[in-house]
Amino acid sequence: MPRAHFAQLVKIYSDDGETVKGISKMPVSGDPMPEHINTSYVEASNLHLRMQNRRYARLTNAHSKKMANHCHMLAISFFHHNFCRKHMTIGTTPARAAGICNHTWSMDDVIRMTEQYFSDKENAAFEKAFAKKYTPPRKLPLSYRPTPKSEIPLPWYLDQSREAPPDDLEG
Repeated sequence: MPRAHFAQLVKIYSDDGETVKGISKMPVSGDPMPEHINTSYVEASNLHLRMQNRRYARLTNAHSKKMANHCHMLAISFFHHNFCRKHMTIGTTPARAAGICNHTWSMDDVIRMTEQYFSDKENAAFEKAFAKKYTPPRKLPLSYRPTPKSEIPLPWYLDQSREAPPDDLEG
């Protein structure tokens, strides 16, 4: 499996702790090109995230109380950034430019896909729960099977060949 090219840019500060006197480029994984090791990409990404998502702005009440909701909002933000938003520098979405998809998604597409996902998930959960609780009808043993009408004996009170009731009913 190919590994990501990742490096760190470490700033070396002077004794006063405020001025940078040098930097050190340290590869962490893969084979990053030294001339491309910088912080501009991650800083641009962080800025975009702060500008598009109020959860990262200071002094806001647009926070998530649950970590799961926060992760869902991030997923929506990243999906919109990569699949729906046309970027001026490349003229299309990053996903289209990378060949991951062949069209620009609209937010209606995203909503339909999300609704379909949750519908499928609920149906699968129902099917799983139903399979656990459902027991097929048991097969009856031969002794419990209904007797055909032709084999049922005629009761004594309807049998005209008999004149008196059976002995056990006499009084």
